[in-house]
Amino acid sequence: MMQKSSIDFDNITSKAYETLIIQENLFFPLDIFNIKLNKDIIIISFDEMANRSNTNYETIKALADGAEAFKRDYEEMTFIIYDNKINSNGRKRWSIAHEYGHIVLNHKKQCAQNEVEANFFAANLLLPQCVLKELVLKRGDITNDYLKNKFSISEEAAEKYLSRINGRGFDYFKNEYDDIIINKAKNFLDNEIKNSRRYQQLIDENMQQDRNDWLYDI
Repeated sequence: MMQKSSIDFDNITSKAYETLIIQENLFFPLDIFNIKLNKDIIIISFDEMANRSNTNYETIKALADGAEAFKRDYEEMTFIIYDNKINSNGRKRWSIAHEYGHIVLNHKKQCAQNEVEANFFAANLLLPQCVLKELVLKRGDITNDYLKNKFSISEEAAEKYLSRINGRGFDYFKNEYDDIIINKAKNFLDNEIKNSRRYQQLIDENMQQDRNDWLYDI
C-alpha cells in the first residue's frame, strides 16, 4: 500500500517547473508536442506507430494496456505514444504530460505511487500553481470554462485545480521556482490580467479618483 508521506510533492513541482524554465518561451496553452528535455523525445500517435510498425491501431492500443498514452525506449530515443482517437483534446494533452512525468522523474516501473507522481507532474506542467495563483488574485474571474479553454485541459482537471485552491488556499502551494515561472510567463499573465473585468474596473476607479483629486482648485 502506498503511503502519502512517501511522495515528495514539492520536489515533483520543482521538476515540472525546471522543465518549464528550460523552454524557450512560456505561453499557454503549453505546446505539449514540443517540450524541450535533455534527451530526444518523439511523440507519435497510435495510428502513426501502427503505420511505422506495419500493424494496426488495435494492436498498438493493446500494448497500452488500457492507458491513453505510454512510453517506449528504443536505443537513444524515447517515444511517447498516445491515443489519437481520444475525443477530448484536454485528456490527450494530459496523457502526454503524464508520460513526460514518468520520463523526467526517472520512473523505472509501473506502480500506484509512480502514477500519482506522474499525474502531479502533469498538473504542474500544464498549469503551474503559481500561475493559477496570479490569475486568481489579479484577474479574478477564474472559472472552470476559463481554465479549460485557456490552458486546454479537461473539465475534470479544471474542477480539480480550483477545488484544491479553494480547499487549501494559496499559502499551501509555494515553491522555490515560483518567481522564475511568473517572470517567464509575464507576457501571458500581463495579457490575461489586462483583458480582465477586474483590471478594467481598477483602471476606471483610478481614473475616477484622479478626476476627484483635481475637481477643486488648489
